[in-house]
Amino acid sequence: MEDLWCGNVNPYKTFLIQNRQFKHLLSPMGKNRDKLTATFTDQQKELLEKYDGTINEMYSLAEQSVF
Repeated sequence: MEDLWCGNVNPYKTFLIQNRQFKHLLSPMGKNRDKLTATFTDQQKELLEKYDGTINEMYSLAEQSVF
């Protein structure tokens, strides 16, 4: 339990790594994101990075609150 609390064990990441449907979606998601960002200006890329950072922080907070 201590390892889980300290982040040494992450069942969420394990689930994602082992989930076939999730793995299947990663490739097209990455390819489409690359195509999209190739058309972005530097300002748009910066905004997307900020957006991604905020989303990642929200997911992290949600995971912590569930625990």
